[in-house]
Amino acid sequence: MTMIKNDSKPNPKKFSCHLIEYSTDEKFSVKSCYKMLSNNTREDLVNGRIVSSKIWKALWQTKVVHRVKMFAWKCIHGIHSTRVRLALYNSDMDIQRGSCGMLAETMEHFSWACEHSKAVWKLLNINIEAITAHYNSVSKWVEDWVSRWISPALDYLKINIDASFDRDTNQAGTGIVIRDHTCTCTGIEGSYSDGVLSAEPAECMAVLEALQWAKELHLNKVHIESDARLVIQSLVEDNLLIQWENRSTLKAIEHLSLSFSGCHFSFTNRNNNNVAASIARTV
Repeated sequence: MTMIKNDSKPNPKKFSCHLIEYSTDEKFSVKSCYKMLSNNTREDLVNGRIVSSKIWKALWQTKVVHRVKMFAWKCIHGIHSTRVRLALYNSDMDIQRGSCGMLAETMEHFSWACEHSKAVWKLLNINIEAITAHYNSVSKWVEDWVSRWISPALDYLKINIDASFDRDTNQAGTGIVIRDHTCTCTGIEGSYSDGVLSAEPAECMAVLEALQWAKELHLNKVHIESDARLVIQSLVEDNLLIQWENRSTLKAIEHLSLSFSGCHFSFTNRNNNNVAASIARTV
């Protein structure tokens, strides 16, 4: 990305009315600005949609380094210095002479569509097409990540899973996403099967496949998260709430979970499991 030189100096008086309660000397600083942002309680209008104060609170409380938080904050606001954005202030800017020189350098092109970016996602074993099929902007994608995904413990990997089921064809798809406590994706996998009788056996098989894949990757501590409420409740509680024909799969899950040094199961809302759901629907 190209930066535009700006010779104008900020006026401290311009910021003092907003930052005075966050600064001991009533002067602008990166620290005082960060404190002001992290204490934001306003709703903001971003790209025609309202971003609630809960999003900003969740962002600043996320367990990642500060530069990642600032990057995410800029993504949601859509203020990264892409060539298309810089061209708003510099009419001489060539918006197509970015990292690949093919199309206009927007944040979406830079992150998703550029051949260089696609190569990086591929090396990370991430199916970026499954994500872009659900989102039309990086801003919304990052906003959903901030508001919906809760990071696992420091030494755990969280595995989000979902299953799709077509009752007309008896076909099912499985989506699996592995992330660490910084939300770095370390793997995405999808699988397809037919002859499935209902959604519940598909959800059970998704949990089992996730543990089997984790075992192949030699993972030690995993946190399995799914929006299949009855399956998760049957795993974490004494009551068996699933159909009897799926209990053999449940027993296999419980047996395999004991082979990890740490294995937890938790339920999440369907809206919080969009990435895994997108993969399950597209395999």
